[in-house]
Amino acid sequence: MKCKRRDFLKLSSAGLALAPGALLNASEKFQKTEGEHRLVVLQLTGGNDGLNTVVPFEDDLYHRSRPALAIPKARALRLEGSSETGLHPSMEGLQALYKEGHLAVIQGVGYPGPDRSHFRSMDIWHTANPSIAAREKGWLGKALEKKPSTLSGIHIGNEALPLAFNGERHVASIQNLDFIELLSSGKGAKLKKIMRAVNEQPRADRPGYVRGLANETLDSLDKILSVSRNPPPVEYPDSELGHRLKLAGQMVSGGYPARILYLSQGGYDTHARQGDVHSNLLKDLSGALTAFYRHVEKSGAAERVTVMVFSEFGRRVKENASLGTDHGCAAPMFLLSGKIKGGLHGASPDLSNLDRGDLRFTIDFRRVYATLAEELFRIDSKRLLGDSFDKLELFA
Repeated sequence: MKCKRRDFLKLSSAGLALAPGALLNASEKFQKTEGEHRLVVLQLTGGNDGLNTVVPFEDDLYHRSRPALAIPKARALRLEGSSETGLHPSMEGLQALYKEGHLAVIQGVGYPGPDRSHFRSMDIWHTANPSIAAREKGWLGKALEKKPSTLSGIHIGNEALPLAFNGERHVASIQNLDFIELLSSGKGAKLKKIMRAVNEQPRADRPGYVRGLANETLDSLDKILSVSRNPPPVEYPDSELGHRLKLAGQMVSGGYPARILYLSQGGYDTHARQGDVHSNLLKDLSGALTAFYRHVEKSGAAERVTVMVFSEFGRRVKENASLGTDHGCAAPMFLLSGKIKGGLHGASPDLSNLDRGDLRFTIDFRRVYATLAEELFRIDSKRLLGDSFDKLELFA
């Protein structure tokens, strides 16, 4: 029996999936990568409404297109350096980070020939290929292949492993945060002992290498447990995203070896009654990101970590009859870091020049990828992305 490249080892109902060899030398990598840069990718699943996130509050077309949903000028959180752009009123934490110069807002991000299908557009973002015909290697999976000795990744969330990580290298996926807490308790220690004993028992349906991998997976859990026991110096929101970013913060500040961490927040497909739903999502997003940044800042790691926030597409300019917004195209991205050139990047959206009711993109998202690949990981972006894309002036 040969282990397939994408096969994952699952521990009972533990919710931790680990591909062979993903973290086998974690203690060595911990020392080697402690001072190197981390990238945290945060995916807003469902298509975030960019116009109500980064608000063009002085644009009359914006207010006329959204008589019910437009953010009133008086409520928008103004961004320094702009007299016409602000953040949604629930994003006070990110406004503060923007004022401090730690948040870059990249406007009008998209790609040629935009697709309004969630699945197709997400595949395009994950593979950095607008003409993708099949599920191919992801852009982060290819990055891991190019730096096998210094780059490793981890996914935190109960979703399937992101296509962005698809490739020759294997990536761990923490699918159940409650299980991590369980393993850190006395009951958890007994459970691990039982699981190791089970793995030692020869069985016809579990070859020796499978049992060995199971024990190696348990070994790698010890590093996760070690960093998760360190109480953060800040309070995170008591939400799914808050819990995920809390663990990410513990990993970054604790020197965990993975240099690419992938998380997501769902719920952004706001076709109906968008107002309160979107407000709550953005409040959670802003609070969790602010807590994460303060966490790594207090640990002295803020200049060694960058958070990239994206969604598969934005929403239509006009609100619909259900007081929501439908699938659109271009939208803003956020980059959060202690070494970022904060502020607004790119042109403000032009609501008078639409493409079938949608915003036209002005910055190809692959320019952001190229910038991150070269600035953070010293990877030739042309070899990674298959074409040349001009970098953005995002880092000090």
